[in-house]
Amino acid sequence: MNRRTVVVVVVSVVALNVAVLVGALLDRSEVVEGPAGSSYVTAPDGVAAWYELLRRRGVDVRRLRLPVDASTLADAGTFVVVEPGVAAFAPSELDALRRFVEDGGTVVVAGNVDAATVERLVDFDPGWDPAGDETISPWGAPPGGPGEVRAAGFGSWDRAGPGLPVLGGARPVALTFGVGDGIVHLVADGSVFANWALAYPGNARYAAGVVGDGPVVFDEFRHGYTEARSALPAAWRRTWPLLAFVVLVGLYAAGRRLVPAQETTRDLGPGRERYVESVAGLLVRAGDPTATLPALRAEARRLVATRAGVAADADADRLEHAARRLGLDSRTVAAIMGGDDDTETLLAVHRAVASLRTATTERVLR
Repeated sequence: MNRRTVVVVVVSVVALNVAVLVGALLDRSEVVEGPAGSSYVTAPDGVAAWYELLRRRGVDVRRLRLPVDASTLADAGTFVVVEPGVAAFAPSELDALRRFVEDGGTVVVAGNVDAATVERLVDFDPGWDPAGDETISPWGAPPGGPGEVRAAGFGSWDRAGPGLPVLGGARPVALTFGVGDGIVHLVADGSVFANWALAYPGNARYAAGVVGDGPVVFDEFRHGYTEARSALPAAWRRTWPLLAFVVLVGLYAAGRRLVPAQETTRDLGPGRERYVESVAGLLVRAGDPTATLPALRAEARRLVATRAGVAADADADRLEHAARRLGLDSRTVAAIMGGDDDTETLLAVHRAVASLRTATTERVLR
């Protein structure tokens, strides 16, 4: 056995042990970042805190990574889906959910869901609107009461129809429908259940009460999490990328170069990817992207006034001056104050809102 072969064997064995160790650690860890509304995600826009809140209260909570059908809903009490953005419900899944509700089950749908899905569940389209409030009281209750909840302000319903308004002011944010022997809760703004929002007592109280006694099933198939059907053990399937890395290390130790010396493209960082995904979601939800511009402009001006310490009803010149003092460039300021109603302007205003909100949140935390 020559020296090179010995080096390859030793390096491969070491790398294999590292791969197995890392695989074991990953297997025991929780997913921290991912799609908004996922019960796996512990980032601010996930709902892992809701899942954990119910679990600590003794509720049987589960995660569904398969399409909805009679078998996956067989022993469930409540089915929950928040911000279903990756996989749309198939007609057969909607039929299964409808039968589940009619037989006495509870369904909680939070965020913007297409009208066809809502109508199949409750026989009515309340009309989702991207504009919403950040402070929401129980329907008919005065602001500031014990049941007040917080939200990001991205969503409300145009009309209640046969539904019972539960949260909201001039327009409802949460509606409850009786369907057969069961209940459907439609919550226009999914951030009511977000990790950051459950720090508020009103949100935690509503999140715990809306699902009943369980078992509660969180739909993760809608967020892209799937359960592979394979004869291989799950631990093996999770570790195979690391084993592939071991092979590459062995080849590199043998002196073979299999990749270019320099990368030819630059990958977007995770922050940029999340931003692109959030903008894409906004465009898809709005249908006509520019229809959201008035609401976004109003939110941007409010944030400028808050950060700059000026009155919320300040005139345009003063708001424009305040925006420039906050470091916004001329193009962004022009987009906030008015101008063309096109996609480029929409993106500029959306970036400004995201930037101002982040800065405001950091200032509050400090």
